[in-house]
Amino acid sequence: MENRHRTSLSNVLVIGSGGAGLRAAIAAHMAGCEVTIVGKRQRKDAHTVLAAGGINAALGTVDPEDSWEQHFVDTLEEGYFLSHPRTAEILARDAPSAVLELADWGCPFARTSTNELDQRFFGAHTYRRTCYAGDYIGRAMLYTLADKAVELGIPVHEQQYVSRLLVHDDICFGALTFDLNSGQRTVYEADAVILATGGHTRLWRRSSSRRDENTGDGMYLALHAGCALSDMELVQFHPTGMVWPEEMAGTLVTEAIRGEGGRLYNRLGERFMQRYDPERMELSTRDRVALANYTEIIEGRGGPHGGVFLDISHRSKAFILEKIPRMYRQFRKRRCWIFPVSRWKLRQPPTIQWVGRWSSRRRRQLPLKGSMPLGR
Repeated sequence: MENRHRTSLSNVLVIGSGGAGLRAAIAAHMAGCEVTIVGKRQRKDAHTVLAAGGINAALGTVDPEDSWEQHFVDTLEEGYFLSHPRTAEILARDAPSAVLELADWGCPFARTSTNELDQRFFGAHTYRRTCYAGDYIGRAMLYTLADKAVELGIPVHEQQYVSRLLVHDDICFGALTFDLNSGQRTVYEADAVILATGGHTRLWRRSSSRRDENTGDGMYLALHAGCALSDMELVQFHPTGMVWPEEMAGTLVTEAIRGEGGRLYNRLGERFMQRYDPERMELSTRDRVALANYTEIIEGRGGPHGGVFLDISHRSKAFILEKIPRMYRQFRKRRCWIFPVSRWKLRQPPTIQWVGRWSSRRRRQLPLKGSMPLGR
Protein backbone atom coordinates (compact mmCIF):
# COMPACT_ATOMS: atom_id res chain seq x y z
CA MET A 1 0.00 0.00 0.00
CA GLU A 2 1.35 3.43 -0.91
CA ASN A 3 2.63 5.50 2.01
CA ARG A 4 0.77 8.79 1.73
CA HIS A 5 2.64 10.70 4.38
CA ARG A 6 6.20 11.48 5.36
CA THR A 7 7.64 10.77 8.79
CA SER A 8 10.01 12.89 10.88
CA LEU A 9 11.58 11.76 14.16
CA SER A 10 13.16 13.88 16.90
CA ASN A 11 13.47 14.15 20.67
CA VAL A 12 11.58 17.46 20.85
CA LEU A 13 8.98 18.85 18.46
CA VAL A 14 8.31 22.59 18.78
CA ILE A 15 5.07 23.79 17.18
CA GLY A 16 5.39 27.49 16.47
CA SER A 17 8.34 29.40 15.04
CA GLY A 18 7.91 32.69 16.90
CA GLY A 19 10.15 34.01 19.64
CA ALA A 20 8.97 31.56 22.31
CA GLY A 21 9.22 28.53 20.04
CA LEU A 22 12.66 29.42 18.72
CA ARG A 23 14.09 30.08 22.17
CA ALA A 24 12.64 26.82 23.52
CA ALA A 25 14.14 24.94 20.60
CA ILE A 26 17.54 26.52 21.22
CA ALA A 27 17.38 25.54 24.90
CA ALA A 28 16.43 21.96 24.07
CA HIS A 29 19.25 21.74 21.51
CA MET A 30 21.77 23.09 24.02
CA ALA A 31 20.58 20.42 26.47
CA GLY A 32 21.56 17.75 23.97
CA CYS A 33 18.23 17.02 22.32
CA GLU A 34 17.49 16.59 18.64
CA VAL A 35 14.90 19.29 17.90
CA THR A 36 12.50 20.02 15.05
CA ILE A 37 10.49 23.24 14.68
CA VAL A 38 7.32 23.47 12.58
CA GLY A 39 5.52 26.72 11.77
CA LYS A 40 2.74 27.80 9.45
CA ARG A 41 4.52 31.01 8.44
CA GLN A 42 8.00 31.79 7.22
CA ARG A 43 10.50 31.60 10.08
CA LYS A 44 11.12 35.34 10.12
CA ASP A 45 7.47 36.31 9.75
CA ALA A 46 5.87 34.90 12.91
CA HIS A 47 3.66 37.26 14.91
CA THR A 48 6.62 38.13 17.14
CA VAL A 49 7.82 40.36 14.32
CA LEU A 50 5.04 42.85 15.10
CA ALA A 51 6.10 43.49 18.70
CA ALA A 52 7.23 47.08 18.83
CA GLY A 53 7.99 48.79 22.13
CA GLY A 54 10.57 46.70 23.96
CA ILE A 55 11.36 43.94 26.42
CA ASN A 56 11.57 44.48 30.17
CA ALA A 57 14.56 43.59 32.33
CA ALA A 58 15.87 45.25 35.49
CA LEU A 59 19.37 45.92 34.18
CA GLY A 60 19.73 49.29 35.91
CA THR A 61 21.72 50.78 33.04
CA VAL A 62 19.68 54.01 33.09
CA ASP A 63 18.17 53.86 36.59
CA PRO A 64 20.79 52.08 38.77
CA GLU A 65 18.41 51.79 41.71
CA ASP A 66 16.23 49.32 39.78
CA SER A 67 16.31 45.64 40.77
CA TRP A 68 14.66 42.37 39.85
CA GLU A 69 12.84 42.52 43.19
CA GLN A 70 11.21 45.84 42.21
CA HIS A 71 10.32 44.39 38.82
CA PHE A 72 8.68 41.47 40.63
CA VAL A 73 6.71 43.82 42.89
CA ASP A 74 5.57 45.94 39.95
CA THR A 75 4.44 42.84 38.06
CA LEU A 76 2.50 41.43 40.98
CA GLU A 77 0.90 44.66 42.21
CA GLU A 78 -0.07 46.09 38.81
CA GLY A 79 -1.50 42.72 37.82
CA TYR A 80 -3.91 42.93 40.77
CA PHE A 81 -2.12 39.92 42.31
CA LEU A 82 -3.60 37.62 39.67
CA SER A 83 -0.17 36.43 38.56
CA HIS A 84 1.33 33.30 40.03
CA PRO A 85 3.99 34.70 42.40
CA ARG A 86 6.61 32.05 41.62
CA THR A 87 6.17 32.58 37.87
CA ALA A 88 6.46 36.35 38.28
CA GLU A 89 9.60 35.87 40.36
CA ILE A 90 11.25 33.69 37.72
CA LEU A 91 10.34 36.21 35.04
CA ALA A 92 11.81 39.17 36.92
CA ARG A 93 14.90 37.34 38.17
CA ASP A 94 15.85 35.75 34.83
CA ALA A 95 14.96 38.63 32.50
CA PRO A 96 18.34 40.46 32.73
CA SER A 97 20.40 37.40 31.76
CA ALA A 98 17.97 36.52 28.95
CA VAL A 99 18.17 40.03 27.47
CA LEU A 100 21.97 40.15 27.76
CA GLU A 101 22.08 36.76 26.06
CA LEU A 102 20.10 38.16 23.12
CA ALA A 103 22.52 41.09 22.97
CA ASP A 104 25.46 38.68 22.89
CA TRP A 105 23.83 36.84 20.01
CA GLY A 106 23.66 40.08 18.03
CA CYS A 107 20.25 41.58 18.79
CA PRO A 108 20.58 45.28 17.82
CA PHE A 109 19.35 46.87 21.05
CA ALA A 110 19.61 50.65 21.39
CA ARG A 111 22.69 51.67 23.34
CA THR A 112 23.63 54.50 25.68
CA SER A 113 26.62 56.78 25.13
CA THR A 114 28.67 54.33 27.24
CA ASN A 115 27.55 51.37 25.05
CA GLU A 116 25.25 49.87 27.67
CA LEU A 117 21.73 48.78 26.73
CA ASP A 118 19.44 51.81 26.77
CA GLN A 119 16.13 51.58 28.62
CA ARG A 120 12.89 53.53 28.35
CA PHE A 121 9.77 53.88 30.47
CA PHE A 122 6.80 51.62 29.89
CA GLY A 123 3.43 51.70 31.59
CA ALA A 124 3.34 51.01 35.36
CA HIS A 125 7.08 50.42 35.75
CA THR A 126 8.72 52.20 38.68
CA TYR A 127 11.95 52.66 36.74
CA ARG A 128 13.09 52.67 33.13
CA ARG A 129 13.63 49.00 32.38
CA THR A 130 12.37 48.50 28.83
CA CYS A 131 15.19 47.58 26.43
CA TYR A 132 14.35 48.45 22.85
CA ALA A 133 15.50 48.57 19.24
CA GLY A 134 13.71 51.65 17.92
CA ASP A 135 10.13 50.44 17.77
CA TYR A 136 10.76 47.08 16.15
CA ILE A 137 11.98 44.95 19.05
CA GLY A 138 9.97 41.94 17.90
CA ARG A 139 11.65 41.88 14.51
CA ALA A 140 15.08 42.37 16.08
CA MET A 141 14.54 39.50 18.54
CA LEU A 142 12.94 37.15 16.01
CA TYR A 143 15.71 37.63 13.45
CA THR A 144 18.35 37.10 16.15
CA LEU A 145 16.74 33.86 17.37
CA ALA A 146 16.11 32.58 13.84
CA ASP A 147 19.74 33.19 12.90
CA LYS A 148 20.88 31.44 16.09
CA ALA A 149 18.73 28.42 15.25
CA VAL A 150 20.33 28.26 11.80
CA GLU A 151 23.78 28.56 13.36
CA LEU A 152 23.02 25.59 15.63
CA GLY A 153 21.61 23.55 12.76
CA ILE A 154 18.06 23.32 14.14
CA PRO A 155 15.66 22.51 11.27
CA VAL A 156 12.66 24.80 10.83
CA HIS A 157 9.91 23.34 8.65
CA GLU A 158 7.91 26.27 7.29
CA GLN A 159 4.38 26.41 5.87
CA GLN A 160 3.33 23.42 7.98
CA TYR A 161 -0.18 23.48 9.43
CA VAL A 162 -0.71 21.19 12.42
CA SER A 163 -4.10 19.48 12.19
CA ARG A 164 -3.89 17.42 15.38
CA LEU A 165 -1.65 16.23 18.15
CA LEU A 166 -0.87 12.52 18.34
CA VAL A 167 -1.93 11.10 21.71
CA HIS A 168 -2.10 7.54 23.00
CA ASP A 169 -2.74 6.46 26.58
CA ASP A 170 -2.51 10.07 27.78
CA ILE A 171 0.92 10.49 26.21
CA CYS A 172 1.50 13.09 23.48
CA PHE A 173 4.07 11.71 21.06
CA GLY A 174 3.91 14.04 18.06
CA ALA A 175 1.71 15.86 15.58
CA LEU A 176 0.17 15.48 12.14
CA THR A 177 0.71 18.34 9.68
CA PHE A 178 0.08 19.23 6.08
CA ASP A 179 2.04 21.54 3.81
CA LEU A 180 0.06 24.72 3.10
CA ASN A 181 1.31 24.82 -0.49
CA SER A 182 1.38 21.19 -1.64
CA GLY A 183 -0.94 19.50 0.85
CA GLN A 184 1.75 16.91 1.62
CA ARG A 185 1.13 15.31 5.02
CA THR A 186 3.87 14.69 7.55
CA VAL A 187 3.79 12.74 10.80
CA TYR A 188 6.18 14.26 13.33
CA GLU A 189 7.01 11.85 16.13
CA ALA A 190 8.81 13.09 19.24
CA ASP A 191 9.46 12.30 22.88
CA ALA A 192 8.14 15.74 23.87
CA VAL A 193 5.94 18.31 22.14
CA ILE A 194 6.04 22.05 22.87
CA LEU A 195 3.14 24.24 21.79
CA ALA A 196 4.16 27.86 21.15
CA THR A 197 1.30 28.77 18.85
CA GLY A 198 0.21 32.25 19.96
CA GLY A 199 -3.24 33.40 20.97
CA HIS A 200 -6.76 33.80 19.59
CA THR A 201 -7.09 37.54 19.09
CA ARG A 202 -8.52 37.29 15.57
CA LEU A 203 -11.79 36.42 17.29
CA TRP A 204 -12.16 40.20 17.44
CA ARG A 205 -12.73 42.23 14.31
CA ARG A 206 -10.22 44.81 15.51
CA SER A 207 -7.04 43.21 16.71
CA SER A 208 -3.30 43.79 16.73
CA SER A 209 -2.91 40.46 14.90
CA ARG A 210 -2.80 40.10 11.15
CA ARG A 211 -5.90 38.52 9.67
CA ASP A 212 -4.39 35.08 9.07
CA GLU A 213 -2.74 34.50 12.44
CA ASN A 214 -3.57 34.11 16.13
CA THR A 215 -6.75 32.19 15.30
CA GLY A 216 -6.56 29.93 18.34
CA ASP A 217 -5.06 26.93 16.52
CA GLY A 218 -2.94 25.83 19.46
CA MET A 219 -5.85 26.08 21.87
CA TYR A 220 -7.93 23.89 19.62
CA LEU A 221 -5.13 21.33 19.35
CA ALA A 222 -4.73 21.22 23.13
CA LEU A 223 -8.47 21.07 23.81
CA HIS A 224 -9.00 18.34 21.21
CA ALA A 225 -6.16 16.34 22.81
CA GLY A 226 -7.94 16.53 26.17
CA CYS A 227 -6.15 19.43 27.85
CA ALA A 228 -7.87 22.09 29.91
CA LEU A 229 -7.86 25.75 28.87
CA SER A 230 -7.53 28.14 31.78
CA ASP A 231 -7.57 31.91 32.39
CA MET A 232 -9.51 32.42 29.17
CA GLU A 233 -10.90 35.65 30.58
CA LEU A 234 -7.44 37.23 30.63
CA VAL A 235 -7.75 39.19 27.41
CA GLN A 236 -5.70 42.37 27.37
CA PHE A 237 -7.13 45.42 25.66
CA HIS A 238 -4.06 47.26 24.45
CA PRO A 239 -4.98 50.93 24.78
CA THR A 240 -3.60 52.26 21.49
CA GLY A 241 -4.33 51.11 17.95
CA MET A 242 -5.43 52.78 14.74
CA VAL A 243 -9.15 53.38 14.21
CA TRP A 244 -8.93 55.14 10.85
CA PRO A 245 -8.66 54.58 7.90
CA GLU A 246 -10.95 51.60 8.17
CA GLU A 247 -8.58 49.13 6.49
CA MET A 248 -6.00 49.88 9.20
CA ALA A 249 -8.42 49.61 12.11
CA GLY A 250 -6.88 47.66 14.98
CA THR A 251 -3.29 48.04 13.79
CA LEU A 252 -1.06 48.33 16.83
CA VAL A 253 0.29 51.70 17.90
CA THR A 254 3.17 50.91 20.21
CA GLU A 255 3.24 51.84 23.87
CA ALA A 256 6.69 53.25 23.10
CA ILE A 257 4.98 56.45 21.90
CA ARG A 258 3.62 57.01 25.41
CA GLY A 259 6.90 55.79 26.87
CA GLU A 260 8.67 58.52 24.92
CA GLY A 261 6.27 61.22 26.08
CA GLY A 262 3.10 60.83 24.00
CA ARG A 263 -0.01 62.48 25.48
CA LEU A 264 -3.64 61.43 25.22
CA TYR A 265 -6.36 63.98 24.45
CA ASN A 266 -10.09 63.86 23.84
CA ARG A 267 -11.95 65.90 21.25
CA LEU A 268 -12.25 68.79 23.72
CA GLY A 269 -8.47 69.05 23.92
CA GLU A 270 -8.39 67.74 27.50
CA ARG A 271 -5.47 65.60 28.60
CA PHE A 272 -7.96 63.23 30.16
CA MET A 273 -5.62 60.85 31.99
CA GLN A 274 -5.63 63.52 34.70
CA ARG A 275 -9.02 62.12 35.68
CA TYR A 276 -7.96 58.48 35.85
CA ASP A 277 -4.35 58.35 37.06
CA PRO A 278 -3.05 61.89 37.76
CA GLU A 279 0.31 60.64 39.02
CA ARG A 280 1.34 58.36 36.18
CA MET A 281 -0.85 59.82 33.44
CA GLU A 282 -0.21 58.05 30.10
CA LEU A 283 2.28 55.72 31.79
CA SER A 284 -0.46 54.07 33.82
CA THR A 285 -1.21 50.38 33.35
CA ARG A 286 -2.62 49.28 30.01
CA ASP A 287 -5.96 48.29 31.50
CA ARG A 288 -6.43 51.70 33.12
CA VAL A 289 -5.46 53.58 29.96
CA ALA A 290 -7.71 51.37 27.82
CA LEU A 291 -10.64 51.90 30.22
CA ALA A 292 -9.98 55.65 30.24
CA ASN A 293 -10.03 55.73 26.42
CA TYR A 294 -13.26 53.74 26.39
CA THR A 295 -14.89 55.98 29.00
CA GLU A 296 -14.02 59.13 27.06
CA ILE A 297 -15.46 57.66 23.87
CA ILE A 298 -18.74 56.33 25.30
CA GLU A 299 -19.32 59.59 27.19
CA GLY A 300 -19.16 61.52 23.94
CA ARG A 301 -15.67 63.00 24.11
CA GLY A 302 -14.17 60.85 21.36
CA GLY A 303 -13.02 62.01 17.94
CA PRO A 304 -14.94 61.92 14.65
CA HIS A 305 -13.93 58.33 13.93
CA GLY A 306 -14.75 57.02 17.39
CA GLY A 307 -11.34 57.18 19.04
CA VAL A 308 -9.23 59.55 21.09
CA PHE A 309 -5.97 61.29 20.15
CA LEU A 310 -2.34 60.53 20.92
CA ASP A 311 -0.14 63.60 20.53
CA ILE A 312 3.65 63.67 20.32
CA SER A 313 3.96 67.14 18.80
CA HIS A 314 6.32 68.31 21.54
CA ARG A 315 9.01 65.93 20.21
CA SER A 316 11.20 66.78 17.24
CA LYS A 317 11.19 64.89 13.96
CA ALA A 318 14.75 63.70 14.65
CA PHE A 319 13.68 62.29 18.02
CA ILE A 320 10.73 60.48 16.46
CA LEU A 321 12.88 58.98 13.70
CA GLU A 322 15.35 57.71 16.28
CA LYS A 323 12.92 56.32 18.87
CA ILE A 324 9.81 55.24 16.93
CA PRO A 325 10.78 54.98 13.24
CA ARG A 326 8.22 52.32 12.36
CA MET A 327 5.38 54.43 13.74
CA TYR A 328 6.66 57.34 11.66
CA ARG A 329 6.48 55.22 8.51
CA GLN A 330 3.13 53.66 9.46
CA PHE A 331 1.37 56.99 9.84
CA ARG A 332 3.23 58.82 7.11
CA LYS A 333 2.14 56.16 4.63
CA ARG A 334 -1.50 56.72 5.58
CA ARG A 335 -1.15 60.50 6.00
CA CYS A 336 -2.77 60.24 9.40
CA TRP A 337 -1.14 63.21 11.08
CA ILE A 338 -1.19 66.97 11.17
CA PHE A 339 1.97 68.46 9.64
CA PRO A 340 4.74 69.28 10.41
CA VAL A 341 5.74 65.71 11.17
CA SER A 342 6.37 66.21 14.89
CA ARG A 343 2.78 67.35 15.36
CA TRP A 344 0.73 64.29 14.72
CA LYS A 345 -2.37 63.27 16.56
CA LEU A 346 -3.34 59.63 16.26
CA ARG A 347 -6.89 58.45 16.73
CA GLN A 348 -6.78 55.56 19.20
CA PRO A 349 -9.22 52.79 20.13
CA PRO A 350 -8.23 49.72 22.12
CA THR A 351 -6.92 46.66 20.30
CA ILE A 352 -6.63 43.09 21.56
CA GLN A 353 -3.94 40.79 22.96
CA TRP A 354 -4.37 37.47 24.77
CA VAL A 355 -2.53 36.62 27.99
CA GLY A 356 -4.30 33.43 29.09
CA ARG A 357 -2.84 29.93 28.93
CA TRP A 358 -3.61 26.27 28.46
CA SER A 359 -2.77 23.50 30.86
CA SER A 360 -1.22 20.17 29.91
CA ARG A 361 -3.54 18.47 32.39
CA ARG A 362 -6.37 16.44 30.95
CA ARG A 363 -9.89 17.70 31.45
CA ARG A 364 -10.41 14.75 33.78
CA GLN A 365 -7.34 16.02 35.69
CA LEU A 366 -4.87 13.40 34.47
CA PRO A 367 -1.57 14.71 33.08
CA LEU A 368 -1.07 14.69 29.31
CA LYS A 369 2.51 13.51 29.37
CA GLY A 370 4.98 14.76 26.82
CA SER A 371 3.30 18.13 26.17
CA MET A 372 4.21 21.61 27.31
CA PRO A 373 2.67 25.06 26.58
CA LEU A 374 4.73 28.24 26.45
CA GLY A 375 4.77 31.78 25.11
CA ARG A 376 2.26 34.53 25.53
